[in-house]
Amino acid sequence: MAEDIKLPCLLWEERERALDWLTALLPTLLISWIYYRWSAVWLELLAVGGYLMAARLLARTQTASISPAPAVVTGLLVAFCLPATMPYWPAALAGGVAALVTALPELLYRRWPDSPVSRPLWQPALAGYLFVRLLFPSTVSAFSMPVLWSGVDGVATATPLAAFSGEDLLMDTQHLLFGIRAGALGEICAVATLLGAAYLLVRRRLRAIAPVCLLGTVSILSWCVWNSPLYGILAGGTLLGALLFADRTLAPVGWREQVTVGILAGVAIVLCRRFAGVDGTAVAVLIVGTLQPLLPFVYRGILYIWRLVYPGLLWIYACLRKWVFPWFVSLWKCFVTKISKKQK
Repeated sequence: MAEDIKLPCLLWEERERALDWLTALLPTLLISWIYYRWSAVWLELLAVGGYLMAARLLARTQTASISPAPAVVTGLLVAFCLPATMPYWPAALAGGVAALVTALPELLYRRWPDSPVSRPLWQPALAGYLFVRLLFPSTVSAFSMPVLWSGVDGVATATPLAAFSGEDLLMDTQHLLFGIRAGALGEICAVATLLGAAYLLVRRRLRAIAPVCLLGTVSILSWCVWNSPLYGILAGGTLLGALLFADRTLAPVGWREQVTVGILAGVAIVLCRRFAGVDGTAVAVLIVGTLQPLLPFVYRGILYIWRLVYPGLLWIYACLRKWVFPWFVSLWKCFVTKISKKQK
C-alpha cells in the first residue's frame, strides 16, 4: 500500500520539475524562433519527436516509461545544443540517444540495485549532442548568424570560440549577451539563459555551488590564458552547460563534491578550448558526471594519506623550531649588529 501511494507522488514531483524546466526554457525557445524562425522550429520538433519515438520503443521492452513533460524538456535541450544549419534527421537521432541515456539508470538499477552507476550521472541532452557530433562533426560545427541580424538563412560562419584559436573575432559584451553572433540555438542569447536560471533558482531546482565554481574557474583561467575573463564565460555554451550542470537531480549533494566537480569541469572546458579548439562544455560535464561515484573514494584516500603524513610534518616542524629557527634568529641579530656598527 505504501508503494502504491509513493509512486503517484514521485510521478507528480517529476512532472512538476519538468514543468518548471519548461518554463525556464521558454525565453531561449522564443529567442530561437525569433532569430532562426522555421529552422529552429523544425529542429526542435524533430529532436523532441526522436526522443518520444525512442522512449516508446524502450517502453515496449519495459526498460523505460514515457513522461511527456520530461520528454519535451530533454528534446528541447538536445535541440538547444545544435546549430540551426544542421540537417533535421541527425537532430532526431540525438533525441533518440538522449532517451536511451535517460533509460540507462533504470536498466542498471534493475540489474545492480546497490551500484552508484544506477543513479542518473549524465545529462541526457549532452550525451545525445556528443553522439551526433562524433558522427557528423562538420554539420554540427556549421553555425550561422541569426536571420534577424544577417538577413540570410543558412550561411555558415565562425563562432566567438574561434577567438580562442588565435583569430581576431573578439566581440562586444552586448553582442554576446543578446545574440548578435553565430552559435547553437541554446547558447545564442546569454540573457535568456540567465533568466531561466534565475527562475529555476527561485523554484529551488538548482544547486548553486557547482555552477558558480565552474563559471569562476572558466573566468579565472580565461583571464590567465587569453586575458578575457567575461568573454570566456559568454562565448560558447558555458552558461547553458552550467545550467544543466546545476540540475538538482544530477548534481552532487555535498558541498565538497560540488566544489570539486565545478572546478574540474571548468578546467576541462578551458583545456579543450586551449588545445583542441572546441567548446568542451558537453565533454567536461559528462566526464565529471562519470567521475562523481569515485569522489568519496578519492576523499578517503586523501584523508588516509594526510593521517600518515601529518605526524611526520609535526616532527619536522618541531625540529625546525628547536634547531633551525634559533640559528636563523641569531644570524639575523649578528647581521643587524654589524650593519649598525658600520653606520656608526
